Amino acid sequence: MPNSSFKNVNDNTPVLVGCSQFLGKKGEEGPNYLDILKEASTKAIKDCEAKQDLTQHLDTISIIRFTADTPNRDSATTDFWGYTNMPRTLGNSLGIKVPNEIYTTTGGNSPQLLLNEICNRKKEGELNCALLAGGEALDTFVSRLKLGLEVNWGDEPGGEPESIGSLRDLGSECEKKHGIFDPSSVYPLFANSIRGDKGPKCTRTYGRNWRNVQ
Repeated sequence: MPNSSFKNVNDNTPVLVGCSQFLGKKGEEGPNYLDILKEASTKAIKDCEAKQDLTQHLDTISIIRFTADTPNRDSATTDFWGYTNMPRTLGNSLGIKVPNEIYTTTGGNSPQLLLNEICNRKKEGELNCALLAGGEALDTFVSRLKLGLEVNWGDEPGGEPESIGSLRDLGSECEKKHGIFDPSSVYPLFANSIRGDKGPKCTRTYGRNWRNVQ
């Protein structure tokens, strides 16, 4: 039989031992941010199938920043944001207290950025076991605001999480003035610019590509 031992594997080798996904309802009756993270995290911990209580080994809780908590968003939902330290809020809801609390900056690269950072820290022996969590309840958040419903989501557990990721401004003052901030506003400009530069041939190429995809 082949040798299945792990003697040659460094003790600090990063390993993903459990995962989970939670899909809640959208619209005004959907779950809030904490409910989403708690549900997904609970299932992920269970998925590890640890013989001992895994939460005793956790020393890091890291969360990907939510869209509604993005500074300078055109929708100004940040004014309603009430979670001052989401990693600690999640930890409290799970009955876990950790010394390392991480909250990323906003960006489409944030999930991979966070995974890379956690793996590197594990490799360097800077942490033992980490929980990575992320989710989005923007549809429910905005739906409740539009309907004038109460959005009493929030918690102030104290402390300030470590921030990782780029803090550079995601848009110029001119872009902000004209509401060019969200991807739904920016990417059409890219497409129109390419179409204008390449001419009608570009549109035909798009059509052929989409037919191949379908």
